[in-house]
Amino acid sequence: MSEKSKRAHCERRLEELYTYLDEEVTPAEARIIRDHVASCDPCAVEEKLEQIVRALVRRSCESRAPETLRVRIVESISIIE
Repeated sequence: MSEKSKRAHCERRLEELYTYLDEEVTPAEARIIRDHVASCDPCAVEEKLEQIVRALVRRSCESRAPETLRVRIVESISIIE
């Protein structure tokens, strides 16, 4: 496979990575993406990075802002309107 073909193949798999991680692909598509990522270091790095970002976002969404901050924000919005 030429370098240009490899890049095109990786680009396609990376475009599919988000739907794969969201589990919005068929089992056959998931297998193709998993196989590609397992054999492609740059794509594996991208997958790992995306998993880290998703974990951080999930963790940050678990905590709630302090009530005093929430009140200040609501008051600020009321003033702007």
